[in-house]
Amino acid sequence: MKQKFIQIWKARDLRNSLLYILGLLVIFRLAAHIPILGVDASALKDLFNNNQVLGMLNMFSGGSMENFSVVMMGVGALADWIGILYTLIIACSFKLITVFLYNSVFKTRELVKSK
Repeated sequence: MKQKFIQIWKARDLRNSLLYILGLLVIFRLAAHIPILGVDASALKDLFNNNQVLGMLNMFSGGSMENFSVVMMGVGALADWIGILYTLIIACSFKLITVFLYNSVFKTRELVKSK
């Protein structure tokens, strides 16, 4: 097992990928402790401690819901935007493909008729 880790560390692209992911995890964990201003933290902690479902959601979020942190606010908005952009990309791709296919079939028919 130690030999495998040494091999992974020697490969530059794998090492850079691992360091990048670890760096993102560190940044995420640090940002999970930055609370949003104007929120009563003690009341929020009591709410999550008294409700098992919310406590489970808080556990899966890494504690960012209990702190009502910046990370908890940003991930939802980011997921929404990714979904919207993904839908737009698919719609535009579909439109471009249909226009290309229509034009190529139409032009081919015109070329065949002219000969």
